[in-house]
Amino acid sequence: MTERTYLATKVPAIGLAFWATKLITTGLGESWSDFFNQSLGPVADLAIGLLSFGVFLFLQFKQPKYRVWTYWLTLLSLAVFGTFIADATHGIGLSYVMAFIIYGSALVVTLGLWYRHAHNLSVHTITTNRREMFYWLTVTLTFTLGTAVGDLLAETVHLGFLDTGVYLGLVFLAIIAFRRFAGGRFDTFTFWSAYVLTRPIGASFADYFGYDWHHGILGSAGMSAIWLVGFIGLFAYLLIQEKLVANQLGTLVTED
Repeated sequence: MTERTYLATKVPAIGLAFWATKLITTGLGESWSDFFNQSLGPVADLAIGLLSFGVFLFLQFKQPKYRVWTYWLTLLSLAVFGTFIADATHGIGLSYVMAFIIYGSALVVTLGLWYRHAHNLSVHTITTNRREMFYWLTVTLTFTLGTAVGDLLAETVHLGFLDTGVYLGLVFLAIIAFRRFAGGRFDTFTFWSAYVLTRPIGASFADYFGYDWHHGILGSAGMSAIWLVGFIGLFAYLLIQEKLVANQLGTLVTED
């Protein structure tokens, strides 16, 4: 692959808006995938997830810098596709423990290859197409590993969806708090640890409120609508922020 350098980093700044949008995206992807599967069937679910992920990932790679719409729509489509893959993996008889081992090993190998190429695993330096390739491969594996972790705790350990979401949510908050006060120490490790956890947290709450809460009164359709409202709100906020930053940079260039 020819090395291509971008004008700026291809991923968003890591802050409260990032984590909130990531959590909502995973929940929406879980609910949407379940809704497509139940209403249209597994083939349509696979087609929607795979095609949308392929299209938006292609558009994401075409951008010279981070853009809100390509990044987050790529991540949303991956959440739909990743849910299907996780369900299919269990459907063919692979246990949650084996899924955890396989996906965890694949993630470690990918991070090792990324480090060998770039000599760091920082998400703040995604400025070449090769680093971006490693980034999205890692993100994909965090979805599959996170799903395995959530399913393992909810079903094999019998915590249930709600307790799994709550307990992992507390671990997630502890990691975010540590990142806030650690002054950059263990930045890469804490980022990817928190990133993996966003998947089972979002999926666990989506499943609990969709199927267990009040005997499943909301269902996948109701939860899809609720998650979508939250996603649209945060997506609009991020687009506005992107526009404001672009205007400020344009003003600075004009004044210079």
